[in-house]
Amino acid sequence: ATGLLIVNAMIDFFQARGVVARTNAFLHILAPAVLEAGSISLYPGINESGQPLAQYFFLVGTTIVCVAVFGDIGRLLHRGSAVSIASIVSQFSVIVGAVNFNYGTAFLMPEYLTSDPAIAKGGRFFVAGGVCFFVNAFATLRDKFF
Repeated sequence: ATGLLIVNAMIDFFQARGVVARTNAFLHILAPAVLEAGSISLYPGINESGQPLAQYFFLVGTTIVCVAVFGDIGRLLHRGSAVSIASIVSQFSVIVGAVNFNYGTAFLMPEYLTSDPAIAKGGRFFVAGGVCFFVNAFATLRDKFF
């Protein structure tokens, strides 16, 4: 799903007109890249410092996602034209996905990693967030191409 988010964002970036639209599109490229960096930092041997680097990447990435989506919503409202159902699904699903990732990250912070139920709960939030991001990617494609 991260790859689809980046591809969608790059299409937007190159089609964007104006500084605000390009900045917003850049945020949509940056956010999944930061989330991907968080995922990569979980691989064995990548982060041996003991710091919760992945969790910090996830918090920053999902915050950037929310800022970008609220920018999208503001531009849609400012435009004043009709908004498609696919666009509404896209925006809503990415916000719900980001919230789920943030909750999942909170349960995977070092102070909670001693509890198996907390780890399982964090994992469920991550899966729910991933599903929402997947829905977002396809809703965005649907809105743009069909």
